[in-house]
Amino acid sequence: MAQSRHGVTQFWRRKRTRWQWLYQDLFKYICLCRLTHDGLIKAWGDPTRGGANAPDGSGYTKIYSTVDTFAALKADGSIKAWGSPVSGVTSAPAGNDYTKIYSSEYAFAALKADGSIKVWGEANAGGANAPDGTGYTDIYSNTYAFAALKLMDQSRHGGDSDSGGANAPDGSGYTKIYSNAFAFAVLTHDGSIKAWGNSKSGGTNAPDVPTDKGYIKIYSTYRAFAALKADGSIRTWGDLENSWSNLKGEHTSTPTDKGYIEIYSNAYAFTAVNPMVQSGHGVIQVMEVHMPLVII
Repeated sequence: MAQSRHGVTQFWRRKRTRWQWLYQDLFKYICLCRLTHDGLIKAWGDPTRGGANAPDGSGYTKIYSTVDTFAALKADGSIKAWGSPVSGVTSAPAGNDYTKIYSSEYAFAALKADGSIKVWGEANAGGANAPDGTGYTDIYSNTYAFAALKLMDQSRHGGDSDSGGANAPDGSGYTKIYSNAFAFAVLTHDGSIKAWGNSKSGGTNAPDVPTDKGYIKIYSTYRAFAALKADGSIRTWGDLENSWSNLKGEHTSTPTDKGYIEIYSNAYAFTAVNPMVQSGHGVIQVMEVHMPLVII
């Protein structure tokens, strides 16, 4: 246990890992924004990544972010962006009537009231080739791609092809799209599942993608998915390994019984709750990958 120069207590169990050094490096570039009650924006942090030059004026309703850029939506539906100018991420579209903004790692996508989509930012992160037309109801994202649902329950996509920016399923009847860092999975009206994106992350042609029906919700870690059925059974697919751990291949197995009502996740593990097991508070089953303790 050590007291840092800034009065923050740090804990660690062993020699610093790559994870800890990564976070230490990232903290140098942290930027924060605050929206006041009258819609004014206050920003601070690294000035080259959004910690300075926030737009003046009031009337802003919500702020969104990529890794190093912010975009703010005004009550009149107009957009202002600031931060790192690399790859045009600060080049927000003109006009108004925008209702919501979504982000990948280095790009934004904005949805208009008529259901049309505008994107900007790095092309390989979804900042180009947005679908034409109107009627889109929601946009989903992972690290490098976007996927959108249309009124006819069709899915469209854009961004890095290996991360789900291509090869989305055809047809209609889709109800919701889910994502991990590099893949997408979509749920249909009958509870069947389609997946696309990086194969190792549970996307296109990934092994163990469920082929039956009756699933009601999908959850994700960094590179894996877990799907919950109406009967409370669980299926998982994708990569459950932890690249930051030396304990390769030591993740525990997915529960094989039924009755689970909810799944929770962090970057490398799932936890499922089953209230039907004889316990005062239900039983929590954990599907995990061992990782070093990091509290900074």
